[in-house]
Amino acid sequence: MGLEGFEPSTTSWLRATRGCLAADPWASYKTGALETGLSYRPVDVLNVPKRVLTPSDFGLSMEFDRLHAKDFATLGSAAFGFLALVFVPSSYWVAAVFIVLAAGLDALDGKLARRDGNANAFGRELDSLADAVAFGAAPAFLVFWPFRDSTWVWLYAGSAVVFLSACLIRLARFNLYASESKVKSVETKSVYYGLPAPAAALALVFLAPVFGIFVPGLLLLLGGLMLAGFVVKKPF
Repeated sequence: MGLEGFEPSTTSWLRATRGCLAADPWASYKTGALETGLSYRPVDVLNVPKRVLTPSDFGLSMEFDRLHAKDFATLGSAAFGFLALVFVPSSYWVAAVFIVLAAGLDALDGKLARRDGNANAFGRELDSLADAVAFGAAPAFLVFWPFRDSTWVWLYAGSAVVFLSACLIRLARFNLYASESKVKSVETKSVYYGLPAPAAALALVFLAPVFGIFVPGLLLLLGGLMLAGFVVKKPF
């Protein structure tokens, strides 16, 4: 049964339509139109205007509009973390300086967000990605590199992976807590739970030369401290 010109007005047409339900998938719509007194007009689904789906169609937040000063500071921190990785093979202390610079920009992006009042979920996610590079991958690789030819290379590599994993878990956990706690008290906002990733990275970089061959113990210790539940007051 075709769709064009389907405007029956008699009971016989209604019975005929109900008899064709199995053969015509549009019959249920036609029957509903008859029973409610509405006329049926077929829609050409091929000519329905299409639009691009957005995150809001799936119930997701769209907090990103453009990059702010805080976001450029965060990207700078990630860039310094990458440069630290680049210079690991050539100079331990040059790479260490880049990690220190990354920590400085990581502190700056938070201050800029509070000053400008534009802290948002996008900035939080971007900050965690930058921290994963600058305070997870870079310092772990830096302290591993001197022992790459050691007989116990797998011990050093494994402990470095544990440190990196602890950093990633901490960052993911922070984002999870932040997304679940939209309203936070001033006391909650002014403290850290566990050792912050930048502090752990700086401690690792400057203490590793002191620990020497025992650096796996330092990696495991700092990794555990990042996942611990003790409270650390924010310095600013």
